[in-house]
Amino acid sequence: MDLDNLVFNIAAFVAGLFVLEFGADKFVDHTAIVARRLGVSQTLVALLTAGAEWEELAVVIAAVAQKKPSLALGNVIGSTVSNILGAFSLGLLFTGGPLSFDRSSRIYTALLLALTTAVAPILRFAKGPTANKITGALLVAAF
Repeated sequence: MDLDNLVFNIAAFVAGLFVLEFGADKFVDHTAIVARRLGVSQTLVALLTAGAEWEELAVVIAAVAQKKPSLALGNVIGSTVSNILGAFSLGLLFTGGPLSFDRSSRIYTALLLALTTAVAPILRFAKGPTANKITGALLVAAF
């Protein structure tokens, strides 16, 4: 690999990070404005913005298309770990005073627990390439 190619790839990576950060920031800002104007629950807005990580989906699709499933799996696991350890923990650390969870947050938490409990055995016991494709199609449809 020559130096020009290496510098180009580093520059493309940095530019991509900037575009993703800028776009995500604008998306969250404007989603909050729309939600405030419509009177939508803050919990619902948080769940929608957390689940709206289409760039993660794009990276997974690109990695699978290039026959690099380990990169796709690493992206999913890394995203999950950073969301749980980073976003959730920072939210708890910088909250002033005791937390009280409203009714909608309790409902969504129970729903996510039920969904995770239902999906985990499916992923554990799916065998063979056909089962994996069917399982993947069902999970994408559920998403």
